[in-house]
Amino acid sequence: GRNATGGAIRITTKAPGFGPVATLSASYGRFADVRLAAYGSTGLSDNLAVSLAFFYADDEGYARNINTRNRVSDLNSLSLRGKLLFEPSEAVTFTLAGGHSERHSGAAFALGVLDGNNSSVNLPGSVPAGDPREVSLTFDPVIDVKSSQASLTAEFDLGFASLSSISSYQKTTTY
Repeated sequence: GRNATGGAIRITTKAPGFGPVATLSASYGRFADVRLAAYGSTGLSDNLAVSLAFFYADDEGYARNINTRNRVSDLNSLSLRGKLLFEPSEAVTFTLAGGHSERHSGAAFALGVLDGNNSSVNLPGSVPAGDPREVSLTFDPVIDVKSSQASLTAEFDLGFASLSSISSYQKTTTY
C-alpha cells in the first residue's frame, strides 16, 4: 500500500460461493513431511453461502541437536477457517469469518553453521556443530503459537460510491 511504511501485503481468502465446490490435497515428503488441505463451499439458500477450509502439516524435522541427540526444526500445524456470506440484496453484502490455528515448531531456532563458522568454537567446553543439519544447543528449541480471529465485513453499493466496513478481532498467544 502506498501509505504503509515499506509497503503492505494484502491476502484475501476465497469468498463462499453459492454453487457446491470441494477440493482436497495431500502430500508426503522427506523427513516424514505430511500435508493435508481441504476446502468446501456451498449455498445454504438463495442469499446465504458458507465455506470451510482446513490445513494440517507435520514433519519430524531436518536437523539434529548434537547435545540432546533429538531431531529439531520439526513442525506441527493445524488451521481451520470458516466464512458465512449473506447477501440480502444486490447492493448489500455481509461476510462473517472466523478461524483458529495452532503451531508447534522449532524450525525458527534450529540454525546450523556455515563452513564451521560458529562463535562457540573457541569457548571452553563447547561442542561445535559441524554439519549444516546439526545444531549445538543445551536444549531443544520450540515455540508454540495459538491464534484465533473473527471478522465481519459489510459492503454497500451506493450507486455513486462503494462503502465498506471491516470489524475484526484477533488473539494470539505465544509460549
